[in-house]
Amino acid sequence: FPILNNYVDGAPSEPFDSSPWQWWNFDAVSAVDAAMGTNIAATQLTLNPTMGPDEALFWIDQIQDYLAPRMAVALGAVDLGPGCNDDSACNYNALATSDDGSCTYAEDGFDCDGNSLVVAGCMNVIACNYNGAANQDDGSCDFNETETISLGEDVTWLVGLTLTGTENEAFAADCEANGSVNPNVALSGNFPGSGDGAVMNYMNITDLTGGLLASLEPLAAAASISFCGDVVRFVNPATGGIAILTETDGVWMTAVPILGASFLWLAPASSFNLGCGDPMACGFTDFCDLSVACDYTDTDGDAVLDCQEVVGCQDNSADNYNENATDEGDCNYNGCTDASAQNYEEGANVDDGSCTYLVSFRINMSNEVVADAGVHLAGSFQGWDPSAIVVPLVGYGVHEVVLQLQVGSYEYKFINGDEWGADESVGDCGNEGNRVIEVSGDTMTSGACFNSCGQCAGCADPFYAEYNPFNSTAEGYCLTAIALGCTYADAENFNASANMDDGSCEFATGSDCPGDLNDDGSIGTPDLLQFLSVFGYSCE
Repeated sequence: FPILNNYVDGAPSEPFDSSPWQWWNFDAVSAVDAAMGTNIAATQLTLNPTMGPDEALFWIDQIQDYLAPRMAVALGAVDLGPGCNDDSACNYNALATSDDGSCTYAEDGFDCDGNSLVVAGCMNVIACNYNGAANQDDGSCDFNETETISLGEDVTWLVGLTLTGTENEAFAADCEANGSVNPNVALSGNFPGSGDGAVMNYMNITDLTGGLLASLEPLAAAASISFCGDVVRFVNPATGGIAILTETDGVWMTAVPILGASFLWLAPASSFNLGCGDPMACGFTDFCDLSVACDYTDTDGDAVLDCQEVVGCQDNSADNYNENATDEGDCNYNGCTDASAQNYEEGANVDDGSCTYLVSFRINMSNEVVADAGVHLAGSFQGWDPSAIVVPLVGYGVHEVVLQLQVGSYEYKFINGDEWGADESVGDCGNEGNRVIEVSGDTMTSGACFNSCGQCAGCADPFYAEYNPFNSTAEGYCLTAIALGCTYADAENFNASANMDDGSCEFATGSDCPGDLNDDGSIGTPDLLQFLSVFGYSCE
């Protein structure tokens, strides 16, 4: 008769004693498993589901019926001779040498002792109260003997396969590493809990793997389930095999894989944290959370979820171009936005501070002897190089150079020459001897006197020949009053007392035809040749 069949090299690897049927008692086996760390309940009970004390006694009777008469003959307790040799008869004699017609038989439905042969009980192996000795089902099967497992049409259950050790292991994330499972790769439905072993009311399938659960789907729709105490019994309709699932932290799982490396698991939805377990969805909380709050809203229908939309500039010529932008946003085109600036950019919409303006640097050298190297300008805008910028004379002793500078505050000074040591120092009106200019647009300096904060002293009266518009009024500088008239001595109206020509000079002409140099009455090549023959001569 069956005993433990888990052998290694001819010796049993699990404990047993002289009463092998006790290992088919679930409570006894579970106690041994808990004490010794074995898994008999998950292996032996499922492999031999119909073994029990009654079946063992039957096999013991068979052995005794065979051995007892033979031992009696061997011991001389009985003699061989005629008798009933029909082994179906009540008085069957296994040692009879011939049949003497003495066989007697039990009535139908009874044994030889007159006892009824009908054993009523539950004959469904998945039921919690299955009776392996029963030969007549009495309708007493109970598939729901639990007070700890929630059932009913309003309780959603998940059925799935573990992913570790399969090609879809990545979908397990760290869920299985923490002793749980990923509820988002599972079938869902409910168990009515009516006590009739009803199959799961299958609702839908979530299979991120693209096919792993395809073989599990028909099981969930057809397999009988029973809930017995704290365990779940699951019958595979394809094989007829029974799987025992035990619970850990709200998840029931088989002790051995049932499909490749995958273990079968069941759990009510309430065993998981509710959130969003899809990292590609809006509202993602954790991979191992049951996805009931994921948001897949795509308002504009561009296949990008609203929470993943990136509003940004999609023009790759813009300064803030965003290659990850999914929706058009404002584009920035940096540049000078001041139309009065020298480098104004019509397409710019963000001023980057690059606008440049004309800045006129003037210095009055009328009271100085200008060095042979000329006047130069140095400042913070060009690295204080004393020889880099020449400041040319523009008139009245004033030297001027025009530069383009950005908005800001600058220090500078003029050099009478091109070396340090010949530079000016302006004292209180500057900063440590340097002049200071604030640029916010086109700017012109006052043309102060070299080495001074103010204007050069001189004649500021425009009616005197010594007049200088860049000088300040001072006594003793205006000496010669202006007398207007023709100052050209060859003119017919030359005015010897005039000291400023007023453009009134008149000159006599040799012909009524100006340009007719040879007085032949026409202007032609001879006149041009005559002019060229004296071109460049100085008239004294």
